[in-house]
Amino acid sequence: MGIAGGEGPKRRDAARPAARTQGIAAAVRLADLLNSGRVTVSGTFRDASGREVRKVAVKGEDVAGTMISAGVAREYGSERGSWCG
Repeated sequence: MGIAGGEGPKRRDAARPAARTQGIAAAVRLADLLNSGRVTVSGTFRDASGREVRKVAVKGEDVAGTMISAGVAREYGSERGSWCG
């Protein structure tokens, strides 16, 4: 299950060490964000791609949008390929 609206680099099974490093940085940023205030989670639904996802917010701010703005995630389906260029 994923967070609606975004995707981050993999930590496990990453194609390159740099992508794994980016995945770890994204996971740390997500943990910090989730620990920074009141978390709300929607019910499960399927997005346009058929993934089971939930909307997640911290202090009323969309987590996917925050992670995308921080540069550690991207809009789901917006790009494919390597995280390290």
